Order: sequence, then structure tokens, then C-alpha cells
Amino acid sequence: MWRSTAVAGLVVMGIAVLSTQTTSVHACSRGEVDLVAESDVILEGRVTSYETTLDPPVLQEDPMTGELRELENRTVTERMNFEIVRVLKGNVVGDNTTILYTAWEPGSILTAQRGSVCGDIASDKTGTYTIVGLTRNDSGELFAAQGHWFFTGQSPADEHYSASLERLASFPGAAGLPALGTGAGPAPSTTSNHLIAGIAALGAALLAASFAIRFRTDSRP
Repeated sequence: MWRSTAVAGLVVMGIAVLSTQTTSVHACSRGEVDLVAESDVILEGRVTSYETTLDPPVLQEDPMTGELRELENRTVTERMNFEIVRVLKGNVVGDNTTILYTAWEPGSILTAQRGSVCGDIASDKTGTYTIVGLTRNDSGELFAAQGHWFFTGQSPADEHYSASLERLASFPGAAGLPALGTGAGPAPSTTSNHLIAGIAALGAALLAASFAIRFRTDSRP
């Protein structure tokens, strides 16, 4: 009896450990971060024009020869004119602004492997309705970072629009943003962390019960 209880406890605790490891999904993931707090400005609106500029090649030293060579994968800077419908965070002057985003050049060797993991592949975004988080560089230009596109669709009537606002409000940094209309809920990981903790506690309880059963069994005359 005690052996089966101990095994059950170990299995449950193993599930808890594996659950904590699923938060890192790929090599380019930074884990869970507060995307709202990271954004200087969050805008909702539509891309009205789009153009790209090929970025300078990146040189890398060959470890075998010591020679510098160009990386085969190139990035481009997407420059978009953005018609502002709503400012959710920060301040922007006027009804239009320019936002920049660095993406992989279409046709690069690794874009098929890295495009969805370590950045997007450049594509014409004219007409896209979006909610995007932006940061300002030293020159005052607004850049979008990977993962900060909270919503991308045709209009607020799209089926995922409401869910995107709920996700936006779930980040701790969204608390106190009047433009959202509601305070932030718990961080996305709160529920899962409580569940994992509960599973781990159950596993520990099963292990404790197994030892108690064994002690009682061994102490009998």
C-alpha cells in the first residue's frame, strides 16, 4: 500500500516540475514579461502606408579562420504611417505617427525556421488594424518590439479583438491605464502558478502519507 502511495506522490510532483518548465517555449523567448510596462506608448489604429529599408549587413567572425563574413540572414526596417484611433498609454502628438519595426528580409535562408520564433518576416501591413506597444529611441522614433503586437486584424469587429483587450488588461502594468476602462486583472501566470503549487502540495501529501502507512505497518507486532 505504502509503495503505491509513494509512487503516486512522485508522479504528481513530477507533473508539477514539468509544468513549470513549459514557460520557456523556444530559444528566443525571454519568458513572461510585462509587455505593457515595457511599452512607452500603446496605440490603436490602422497602418495607412508601408515601406521597407534593407538594414546594413551584420559581420561575424569565422571561428575557424578569424575572418569577418556577412551573416546570410538580413533584416529590414519596416516604416509605417499609423493613423491613430486611440492612445492607450503614453502621449503622441497628432492623429498620425510613424512607427518602425525590424523584421527578417523575405527569402532569407533561416526565415522559415526563425520567422515565427525570433521575429516576423517583413510583409506589407497597409490597411492592417492593430494595437501595438512602442518604445522611443534616443531620437524620439517609435519602435515596435517583437511580441508587442497585441492585436492584428481588419477592424475592431474581428473575433479576437475583445480577447486581445482582455490580454492587454491582464498585464500588471495595465493597472491604472484609464484608456482601457478597467483595472488590470491578475498576471497571466497567476492561475497556472496556483495550480502548479496545488499539484506539488498534493504530491508532497501523498509522499507523507506513504511514509506514515509504512511506519504504522513496520511498528505492528
